[in-house]
Amino acid sequence: MTTPSIILLSLLILFVVMLFYFVPIGMWIQAVVSLGIGRITIIDLIRMRLRKIPPRLIVDAVINTQKAGLPNIKSDMLETHYMAGGNVVNIVHALIAANKANIPLPYDTATAIDLAGRDVKTAVETSVYPKVIDAPREGFLS
Repeated sequence: MTTPSIILLSLLILFVVMLFYFVPIGMWIQAVVSLGIGRITIIDLIRMRLRKIPPRLIVDAVINTQKAGLPNIKSDMLETHYMAGGNVVNIVHALIAANKANIPLPYDTATAIDLAGRDVKTAVETSVYPKVIDAPREGFLS
């Protein structure tokens, strides 16, 4: 093998590796099978990689919300919340739990609670299963 062909082969291998890094084809196929064509495109996945957003986190969150019956949650909304420093997994679990318990919890309210530093998932769980605190009859806790 000559030197130019080795260089060309190594550039081709580098191109293929970079292509599979920036284009998560397996994740896109999973999104298409679970959600249908058009909900999350391959371009969306590439943009997530370039913006350093974990595509697996967003794809799984969108699939979970769709399967739980929350079709109004889009991938762009979850990406924005992630970039703002929010916990996407907690938001998704809280929205699903609130929906199943018939508690009105809009997406904007849930993200605002999360970005304020509160655990929105625990708040919803406490609303569903209230915690009972036993206090002495005198009314003093200490």
